[in-house]
Amino acid sequence: MPAPINPLQLDEVLRPFGMSRLLPREAYTDPAVFAWEHEHFLRNQWVCIARGEEIANRGDQKAISIGKDSVLIVRGDDLKVRAFANACRHRGHQLLPCEATANARAIVCPYHAWGYGLDGTLKAAPNFREVPGFDTADYPLLNMACEEWHGYVFLNASGTAAPLSEQLGELEAVIANYNLADLVTKAQNATSVDERNTAFSDYAKAMQESGPFVPLIVPGINLA
Repeated sequence: MPAPINPLQLDEVLRPFGMSRLLPREAYTDPAVFAWEHEHFLRNQWVCIARGEEIANRGDQKAISIGKDSVLIVRGDDLKVRAFANACRHRGHQLLPCEATANARAIVCPYHAWGYGLDGTLKAAPNFREVPGFDTADYPLLNMACEEWHGYVFLNASGTAAPLSEQLGELEAVIANYNLADLVTKAQNATSVDERNTAFSDYAKAMQESGPFVPLIVPGINLA
């Protein structure tokens, strides 16, 4: 299904360089466009969500928000990275707050203490041992498609995407000599929504004041 934007406006965006225009306003403000992007990009495609070094050790866990989904990534006893829906199978309680990290031999829900192995299997469900017909095998954490590629962790939340290798195409050959898996994060820079809005506001004001002169400073730039 195409994006819910007037095709004629998109045609203007796709014109040759120097003749094209920016995306129309609704591409940034329309909730229907955001919902379309979430479904087609964040859920149905592979998305890079972390560096493997963030969960480098057995038992390392990190919760990540990706669009409307809350994901728990875990380094298992076999050193494989797995991804699960960040929700307990009992009452749906969040296993870890988003962006929080932990290291433990198990995944334990803070609400009713259901405990899961690092592979997502349910190991303990307090007060359910004597419940007729209850089988821990029926309540594992919900898996999400996850792959670690050259030190980067990719997620496909819907599980419907083609293999990651197909989406990456020829990128494997492009980065072959760069040893990306050996990279180490030395610093991070995080900004709040308010800080980004302030920066954008300052940029907009600067463009209003000096916008007409930008092509003189940066030849070939298109301000349309």
